[in-house]
Amino acid sequence: MTKKKKVMSKADSIWSRFRIGESMETAEQKESPAQLQITLPKKDKSSWLINAGVSYRLGDNATSSISKIATEYHKNTLTDKEQDNFSIGYGLTQLISKNASKGFFINGDAKYVYDGVENKNSIVSNMLLTYYKNRNGGPGFNFNSRNICNGTALFVSAYTGLQLQGAFKASDNADEGFILRPQFKTAIHFDINKKDDPITPSPLLRFSADYSGRVDAINTTDNRENYTHLIKTGADIFIAYQPIKVSIGGSFNYGSNPVVGLKQQEFWLVSLNIMK
Repeated sequence: MTKKKKVMSKADSIWSRFRIGESMETAEQKESPAQLQITLPKKDKSSWLINAGVSYRLGDNATSSISKIATEYHKNTLTDKEQDNFSIGYGLTQLISKNASKGFFINGDAKYVYDGVENKNSIVSNMLLTYYKNRNGGPGFNFNSRNICNGTALFVSAYTGLQLQGAFKASDNADEGFILRPQFKTAIHFDINKKDDPITPSPLLRFSADYSGRVDAINTTDNRENYTHLIKTGADIFIAYQPIKVSIGGSFNYGSNPVVGLKQQEFWLVSLNIMK
């Protein structure tokens, strides 16, 4: 019996190191569910929607620094302009304030990105700065942490920073070169919660709005991007919480995101969402 408990404990410890979501850039502070939808008809062409990322934490879960190996895959054949994008690399979340309950964080990564539509290879690095405060950080509004009141929760997040992309071995030589993009990301989530835990309740229904913007301040390729942005608004109904959160949701998407291969367009989306 003792050996069995140790094996289970080790398995639980390994499982606790994993994170699942749509994007791993801000996964330590912001919940962003992976999205899945697959149609496999007998005769016609199959349709795919996969917006998924997985990260594995390295070392101990230190409050001042969290390092991880992360991979993402984004494939969407349901829209007017197809998306097929893969990345893998290293990420780091670093606290730069002494108080772990209130202060500034830097999220950084370095990764290889392959765009299957453009047949383009890139090395990409993001550096994002954000402020963090939870309920242990004293009175006042929590930031990058939920504000819980009367069965509801409000989450507000904002990041600012830089994105560097070096594109090489592209089918179109005009896409090759270096791009520096100042960028920012904002998010608002409003939850209607289950009455299970007054401190960390589980959401029943979530309404969300996310916005990201970036500009190619330095661009040595032959294709200017200028200002690009992505708006995503949606609602999710949660149907499971353990061992992963599962929801069914719909969203409206407008804009683009060059690094993940999402071209400028607008579309509605209904999907199965999972996160951890």
